[in-house]
Amino acid sequence: MKNLVYMVQTSRSDVSGLLTWIVWKLSRNPAWLARLRADEEPDQAARRIVMETLRQEQSEYISRRANREIRWQGYVIPRGWGVRVCVRENHRDPDALPNPDRFDPDRFRQAPSRDSYSVFGASATRTSCLGASLTLTLGRIFVRELVDGFEWSVARDGPPEFSGVHWQPSPRFQIALRSRAASDAVFANRQAGSRTRPWPAR
Repeated sequence: MKNLVYMVQTSRSDVSGLLTWIVWKLSRNPAWLARLRADEEPDQAARRIVMETLRQEQSEYISRRANREIRWQGYVIPRGWGVRVCVRENHRDPDALPNPDRFDPDRFRQAPSRDSYSVFGASATRTSCLGASLTLTLGRIFVRELVDGFEWSVARDGPPEFSGVHWQPSPRFQIALRSRAASDAVFANRQAGSRTRPWPAR
C-alpha cells in the first residue's frame, strides 16, 4: 500500500511540475508557438518540446546503492555506499548536446542515445521509469491543447526555486490566459465595426 501511495504522489508531483515548466519555457520562447502551429507534424514537434523541457529542468539525479564493490577509472565505490548519478550535469555536456543551455527541441529530431539523455533512467537495457510513455503522451497532449487553444502572457514571475526534489518555476509565476477562439471572434467583430468589448484575460 505504501508503494502504491508513493507512486501516485510522486507521479502527481512530477507531472504537474513538468506541465508548469512547459508553460514557463514556452512563455520565454514564443517563437516555438508559431513554429508548432505551422508544423506539418505538430504532435512530433510537441513531443520534442516535452523532451527538451525534461532535459533542461526535470532530471536532477538518480540515486542507487552499490550492491557490490565497483572499480571505475581508478576509483573504488565500496559495497553498500550510496551512488548519485548526476543526470542534470550530463544533460549539459556540450560535447554530446551542443549549446546545452539553449531551449532547442529540434535537437530531438533524431533519437538521443541513453548516454546523453536519461530523464527516465540510466539503464542500458530497459526503461527505468514505468511512466515514461504516459508522461510523454500527457505532455504532448497538453502542449497541443495549450498552444492550439490559447494565447497568454506572463503576469508575474520570480527566480526558480528548489522544491527538495526538483527545481521549479517561482511560486510567483502567473499567466494571463485567454481563448484563441474568443480572441479571434472579438477581432472579427471589431473588423466588422462591432462594439464588442475585448475578451478579458483570466
